Amino acid sequence: MEVDEEVTAKIDHEEDSSSSESDSEGEEDGIDFRDDESSSSEEDHETVDGGQADLLEAKVMNDPWSIENHRAFVAALRATKQFDRLRTARDAMQQRFPLPAEEWLSWLEEEENLATSPEEIEHVTQLYEKATKDFLVVDIWARYAMFIVRQHCKEMPPSAEALKLIRAAFEAAVTAAGFHATEGTAVWTCFREFEKLLLAHYIGAESDLAGKQADAVKALWKRQLSLPLQDTAETYEQYKEWEASRGAQPAKDIQVAQQQALKGWQEREPLEKAVRGSEQGSKPAEDARNDWLQYIQFEEQQRNVSHATCLYQRALKVFPNDIDLWMRYAAFVETKLGNVTNVVLPVFRRALRTCFDSGSLWTSYLRALERLKQPPADVQAAHEQAIGGGLKTEQDLYTVFSAYADYLCRQLPRSWVLPAQDASEEASGPEPSAEAAEASVGELRAHLQRSTEYLESYFPISPLGGQSKRHWANIEAHILRNADYARELYESVAKSNAKEFDTWNDFVTFERFLGGGSVRSLLKRGLHAVKDDPPRMAQLWLSYEREAGTLLDWVNADLKCSMRLKEFAAQKELETKQREEKLVKEAEELAKRKARPERGRPQERGRPQEKRKFDAAGAPGEAAAKRPRRDAAPDAAASAPTAAPRPAGGPEPKTLFVLNLPWTLEEATLQEMFAKFGAVKEVRLPREANGHAKGFAYIEYNDEAHAQAALSLDGTEIGGRVVKVTISTPPGGRGKRDAPEGQTAFVSNLGFGITDEDLRSCFVGCGGIKEIRVVKDRKTGQSKGFAYIDFNDTQSLENALKLHETRLKGRPMKVARSAPPAKQPGGPPGAPGGRPAGPRAGPPGASGDKDADLMPPPPPPRMAPPPRPPRPKDAPKTHLMMPRAMMKGAPAAKAAADKAPEAQPA
Repeated sequence: MEVDEEVTAKIDHEEDSSSSESDSEGEEDGIDFRDDESSSSEEDHETVDGGQADLLEAKVMNDPWSIENHRAFVAALRATKQFDRLRTARDAMQQRFPLPAEEWLSWLEEEENLATSPEEIEHVTQLYEKATKDFLVVDIWARYAMFIVRQHCKEMPPSAEALKLIRAAFEAAVTAAGFHATEGTAVWTCFREFEKLLLAHYIGAESDLAGKQADAVKALWKRQLSLPLQDTAETYEQYKEWEASRGAQPAKDIQVAQQQALKGWQEREPLEKAVRGSEQGSKPAEDARNDWLQYIQFEEQQRNVSHATCLYQRALKVFPNDIDLWMRYAAFVETKLGNVTNVVLPVFRRALRTCFDSGSLWTSYLRALERLKQPPADVQAAHEQAIGGGLKTEQDLYTVFSAYADYLCRQLPRSWVLPAQDASEEASGPEPSAEAAEASVGELRAHLQRSTEYLESYFPISPLGGQSKRHWANIEAHILRNADYARELYESVAKSNAKEFDTWNDFVTFERFLGGGSVRSLLKRGLHAVKDDPPRMAQLWLSYEREAGTLLDWVNADLKCSMRLKEFAAQKELETKQREEKLVKEAEELAKRKARPERGRPQERGRPQEKRKFDAAGAPGEAAAKRPRRDAAPDAAASAPTAAPRPAGGPEPKTLFVLNLPWTLEEATLQEMFAKFGAVKEVRLPREANGHAKGFAYIEYNDEAHAQAALSLDGTEIGGRVVKVTISTPPGGRGKRDAPEGQTAFVSNLGFGITDEDLRSCFVGCGGIKEIRVVKDRKTGQSKGFAYIDFNDTQSLENALKLHETRLKGRPMKVARSAPPAKQPGGPPGAPGGRPAGPRAGPPGASGDKDADLMPPPPPPRMAPPPRPPRPKDAPKTHLMMPRAMMKGAPAAKAAADKAPEAQPA
């Protein structure tokens, strides 16, 4: 029997009782670690041609930050058995996203089965090392250790080098996963069984190493029994049996350690039961998160770094997108292991692979790199990765830009930044040369200019562009000692952001620091320019005159400030009055609309309404009979088979609708971008009156297949904005969704930086997602804080409703069933809001004409007026039934009618 078979047999024997329990738990979580063939059999039988795989690859290249595109591409390559491309696709997906346990296990099993050469075996080893760094999965650690045993222990005893590699793998496994309170026993068992097999070989060979190996096995028993694990009692019974097989008694120190560990487990057992429900998905997200935080706080109070670290990793496996939890974990690691580079930095890298659009995480990472004295090239690479890696909001971008600017400032000579008396104390090394200092200054200015232009170009409405320029001016004045250029920057900010109080406040503070004489003129300019907070601007001026002016200066300033505040108060009062009048007017119009009587069916536009005559019995007269029936078709047209025309308002398969485009985009750019997929017939880019684009466009192709291929550009970033590409739908077909009623979720309380992919990664476990629509502001392109998610079935929607109050990007989102306004029912004939009673009030088929019943019903006829009483024969004729334009003799007719005798009622 080979060594790996012996180890496997031993482990199966020791874990016979625990394996069934872990398997059942895995099945409850929806993951079966024992066999991946059942999950992949359906994909293997699917027919996926190479063309579809190429289209999916193009989608991945256009939107590499969409994990759904990566998964679809990998599934297509697995189905077509293109293993070389499959390996490359999986590597690309793993570099951007942390993979869940089931995807790693499937990938590792396939690669392990194909590995035969030393290079391939080394590749599998590297894959295991990557898999262990994503999330804490005990099964992956155990398989990794056993893989190392199978590769390096072909015979007993293994070589010294092989034994060193095997024990290093087991030590890494028990260090990372051995503290798992409920599943950590598995890796300890693997480690111990290997050492016991080695001991059995030494005893059989009568080697002198048997005693040392027995001590090594005993040390493993003690290490495991010292931990508060769930199986502590059962493990101690196994230890006593092992000692009895050697004719020895259990060690006293191990017995004491086991009793303390058992007491620790009893303290943690209720906390484990609480978080176990969240791991199985049977608890609301907010309650589950509170349970995890309570458990983490307990471990932090115990001051056991290893237990707390393991618990943080378990919690992050359940809440991988929780930014606050990642920040807390990183702060804990920095506090406890602040100087350990290979521990602190991997935590930030793991966090950023999951929450790559968090500006606070990127800022903390940059500062950690600086504190751990990493090379400047690494800090610059991290900054560039943050800017181009998915930051969506201007606040996140400004935070990262500012953090890197602070880093560059700290790289300058300390004598520039600190006063002369403090420079010698803070200097940590020799001053850089003049050339190096000039290069650092050039790099700092280039970065400040880039950040300011970036924010002003992509977020012209946001005040952060001006704030970035003010930061630049302060650096020029206080650090680079260039007051003239700093003043130019402040003047530029004052022109573009003159209405904001913060602009003038910073400008005045800057001038007072430099001792300039233009402070009073700035205060005068600011008092008349500020619109958001004139009272604070007036207070700033009066404070300055109180501190640095004369009594006459203060009196003049008080007079001007009083006049400005009166104008501001009058303006506010006028705006309030206009707003109230507008509300009153709207309320009156609403009341009038509600009080207005309901009318019949409106007349169709462009067709004059035909005058209908009625006889004495109320039946339609001759004019109504001559009017053709709208539901009747000519006999020839009814009998000839014709192709069904496209319904009015349906989609136009050759035309694409592109949304959320930059205002400065030109038609030539769109033409060049979409021409890659086929011949473009026309590009229509609507514009405003000032020449700016409206933010959307229509792309019409000659071939429908080319338009379908161009849909892969959906989600692509153009000019810093993520565009939406869909098939164009005319106004008649808009608002019609493919998802049936009852399969759409309404998600609210979202952050303004939330994207479709954020929601997709959060709801992907609920079931099939048909479409995600994040509602955005048409002017700014930012999210409005809510979205709609269409699912393929009702069960997926029910699963999504369980994520109510789950925290996404630090905010608890609200998930509810979408309930659009119900359509007004037709009602029975003659009912309010329904169809008036008439000749066609019966059900389908009542007319006896099958063709007529299949046609749409005609417009309802007017209700017949009550019958007129018969007029006397001698009564003169009047013009009352004629149009007004034809009533030339109306006065004479009216006089004649007044003289006519009254008609007797019938």
